[in-house]
Amino acid sequence: LCINCKANEFSPSGAAECKLCEDGYVSKAGSEKCEPCGAGTIWSKTKVRDATAARGHRILRRCKQCEVGQLTACAALTKCIKCEMGRFISETGRSVSKPCKSGTFADVEGLSVCKSCLPGRYQPAKVQSECHPCRKGYFTNQSGGVKCRPCPVGKFANESGLSRCVD
Repeated sequence: LCINCKANEFSPSGAAECKLCEDGYVSKAGSEKCEPCGAGTIWSKTKVRDATAARGHRILRRCKQCEVGQLTACAALTKCIKCEMGRFISETGRSVSKPCKSGTFADVEGLSVCKSCLPGRYQPAKVQSECHPCRKGYFTNQSGGVKCRPCPVGKFANESGLSRCVD
């Protein structure tokens, strides 16, 4: 009589017993091999209560999606990493990050959304970790500015980083 292996165990054809999948790998019940957790996921081992188990608990082994702001680029990993500055990840289970667009920035690792440059500051490039203040004589009054405009005739900005010019 042949018996199916449990989930996270495997048995190739002709084997006398089931073997546990290695860390970073999982299988469905009755599998002949284990598969790695895919990119964007990590392998997780958690102790859960189970009154029917011999010790009152069992170990739950599964692939778990990385949180927003984190990724894994390879399979069979056990830890997600934060995306780098200048980039973001807005969804779970991702293997690549997205670049911040012009007018935005990510000044810390692991952001789920890029921050907009504040009025008086700008960023013309993508994938940046900061915004620049408008220089003297220039301004921007919008969030997410990609460039500053010169003050109109008869007005001035005698400091850098201003959102408006004065008379």
